[in-house]
Amino acid sequence: MSFTGEPAGGPMRYPIAIADMTCGMYAAMGILAALLHREKTGRGQILDMALFDSQLTWLANVGSSYLNARASPQRCLTHLIEKEREAEKMGGHGESRGVGSVDTKLEERNCRVRGCNSAAATSLDQQSFCLDHFLLRCYARLEAVDPRGKKSREERVDLAAMRAFIEECSRRALEVSLQAENLTNRERARLLDILLWASELFLISRAPRVTPESAATPSADEARRSASRRS
Repeated sequence: MSFTGEPAGGPMRYPIAIADMTCGMYAAMGILAALLHREKTGRGQILDMALFDSQLTWLANVGSSYLNARASPQRCLTHLIEKEREAEKMGGHGESRGVGSVDTKLEERNCRVRGCNSAAATSLDQQSFCLDHFLLRCYARLEAVDPRGKKSREERVDLAAMRAFIEECSRRALEVSLQAENLTNRERARLLDILLWASELFLISRAPRVTPESAATPSADEARRSASRRS
């Protein structure tokens, strides 16, 4: 109660029995685990539950702030509730999308593509995109940096920039596939395709580059192996 309530007011008791409810949920999970253990091994288990221990798990944010920044908790219940608010926006096709955010303010952004009113699903190259335009942008950029494609043959590929984009594209695609809700099978397939394509390009970027000159000139190891075969 030292940090619940209004910042300028006194302590405020939490309105529900949070310790009892949390301990009950942990007890239910422990009972299920014990039943599964009995089914697999034939042996029972002992559950040791405590209201205080269960309630402490709700202090993860406060404890992390103190351990990492030595910041003592202040009364900020209202501030925390506002920080964790959910924002709902209408997508470009009339669907409703709920976007939750703590510090990225993603709920306040729309897709940067002109004429698109969909809520931003993720960011790429420090720009916000809805899911459809994120997929299109990934495909276009991957095609542009793929050394096996036609576009990259017209100009020299920057390996550092290529690897940086591949890493960001892979990370964002994985985040969307794990966090986004109500994805269609087509959207999941395209996200998987992007991840596979990016992994192929990552392996290519780490492989030694083969030029026509190096292919025509045998290496020192190849020359030694050829000499040993002749001898």
